[in-house]
Amino acid sequence: MKPQISSAAKLVLIAMVIFIAGSLGYGDRTAAEETPAQAAKEKTMQALKAIGGYTADQRDEAVRKAKETLADMDIRIERLETQYSQKWDQMDQSARSSAQQTLTALRKQRSKAAEWYGGLKHSSSNVWEDVKTGFLESYHQLQGAFENAAREF
Repeated sequence: MKPQISSAAKLVLIAMVIFIAGSLGYGDRTAAEETPAQAAKEKTMQALKAIGGYTADQRDEAVRKAKETLADMDIRIERLETQYSQKWDQMDQSARSSAQQTLTALRKQRSKAAEWYGGLKHSSSNVWEDVKTGFLESYHQLQGAFENAAREF
């Protein structure tokens, strides 16, 4: 029996395709115009797109790419923590509280993505599509939380 993809998973995949398609118009930028953050995001989006296409037989490659995307997000979260830390003395109490809440939310969402990553590594082929979709959804939520945090700062 073929696993069914939930409607929420379908929406996430559609949103991902729209996001990627919308990003294609920016492909004519030169490398000098692209910021490191934009380059990292583009690399991550390419990896997530690749993961979305992998079958259970390609598990090892999907797991490798998933591990890379989580490592990239860890670096981005660490950079945000450093930015907060550097500005800490200039922040009022409200901004400090917001920064702490933001980092807590990011860590929580990162933990959820890591749980799905573990599922990728150990799932059977019967549930591969569901676990893969769960990882992609979780990572997109993490990406959204990070983008919100970056806008706040």
